[in-house]
Amino acid sequence: MIEVYFPLSSPFEAFFGSKGPSLRDQIIRHMDQHPGDWSVEGLFGKIGAFDCSRARFGALLEQAVHPLSRSGDEQAKTVAALNKVLSRDGYELAQDGEISGHPLFSFRSLVRGVGGRPKNLIFASRGPKPEIGFADAINNDIVILSGEESCLVYDRPIGASGLLWSELVAWWGEVAPGADAAKLGARLQESLASDAERKLFATYFKSYRSALGEELPALLPQVYLHYDPAVVKTLRHRLPLPRQRMDFLMLLRNRQRIVIEVDGKHHFSENDLPSLNVYADMVSADRELRLAGYEVYRFGANELVGSGAEARITDFFEKLFRLHRIRQ
Repeated sequence: MIEVYFPLSSPFEAFFGSKGPSLRDQIIRHMDQHPGDWSVEGLFGKIGAFDCSRARFGALLEQAVHPLSRSGDEQAKTVAALNKVLSRDGYELAQDGEISGHPLFSFRSLVRGVGGRPKNLIFASRGPKPEIGFADAINNDIVILSGEESCLVYDRPIGASGLLWSELVAWWGEVAPGADAAKLGARLQESLASDAERKLFATYFKSYRSALGEELPALLPQVYLHYDPAVVKTLRHRLPLPRQRMDFLMLLRNRQRIVIEVDGKHHFSENDLPSLNVYADMVSADRELRLAGYEVYRFGANELVGSGAEARITDFFEKLFRLHRIRQ
């Protein structure tokens, strides 16, 4: 298990041989054949576990509590003991699925994300709001009754790693046979409503598509959050749901959801006049999102056009990636 994540022999040994036992041989001797020769702390020091990245160390812990390593009461007790230590540094091993009835655990930050799992992403709207019904309400399977051509619906399972651009491209290739990443990008851009939104979207992919490759998080434009069925709008006693649609959404690992809003004058005015009511509705919706576990970041539209816009956008994403440890 250890040698999956840490080199236990050098490439020179394979070609030229070794004058002494390799680290792998030493581990077998002192940890397996003669238990107690080395402590676990000593082992970690020799393999470099104290100096490796969090991602690598976390992967080692995940394997240590994988059902193939230990199960039942032994697995539960090990997870509980590890979590007492990990919590001091703001991490935990949390159940994130199962295999053959046995729990699977993932290493994650204790920063609170959004409860529940995404089931249907309705996004990239470029026309009238679609009308939606349930094909199977028990399974939460939806069907677009009208306006299907105006939006996209991603209904694949989204796991602990969030939604990556590569996964979105693979899905798009099946939805629109023969389509590639460039065509998906062009389709998403059709939903953008302003020069400021187009600048943010283009700069994101220009700056990070090559740098992050397969690990690039998807940046989803025009995502529906709340949905008012058309029939409900005829009920006079009912207030409409606020924040119908988000400008951009990112689904990161560990259930972290990032909302990015680009504010034009309609966010603060009504009929071209400043409106405290419009502003109050906006900040109220922001509060509800944050209390639900979302992170909300706002840009003024003027920030995203003209000189300095690209640097401002990349500075934001660099800080966001560091905060969520996307770039190790």
